[in-house]
Amino acid sequence: MIATTGLLADGERLSSNRTAAVDVEALAYNLLIYRNALAEYAYNNPGVAGAPADSALALPTWWAHSAGVSGYVQGGSSYAYYAAPPNGLVTTLAELTESAAVGYANGGQLVSPSSGATGVVLPAAIPAGAAVAYR
Repeated sequence: MIATTGLLADGERLSSNRTAAVDVEALAYNLLIYRNALAEYAYNNPGVAGAPADSALALPTWWAHSAGVSGYVQGGSSYAYYAAPPNGLVTTLAELTESAAVGYANGGQLVSPSSGATGVVLPAAIPAGAAVAYR
């Protein structure tokens, strides 16, 4: 009986870990889809600064805005971010994009997990520690 209980507990823990990994990947894709629409908006509206409404972005009709996904545009650049990222989000973003234009906010700059400080200065609206996808 004790062995069975232990096996069940191990199974629940593995299932929970898989669910967390899937959630992080789904969140990463959600953020990247948002980033792409935000980048197009920033490119077409270089004089705009701020957080545009979703209705101003060319988002797919099937896309649902995940809670916590935010964006900011400034000077033709876009910054999609997640203020309090779960473990693994920045790594997953970096793996999916194979780009140094994703990372985390540190000291007002974008820091890539693959190449370190990028020199990209982030708007003050993006909090320290946030996962960021820049374009």
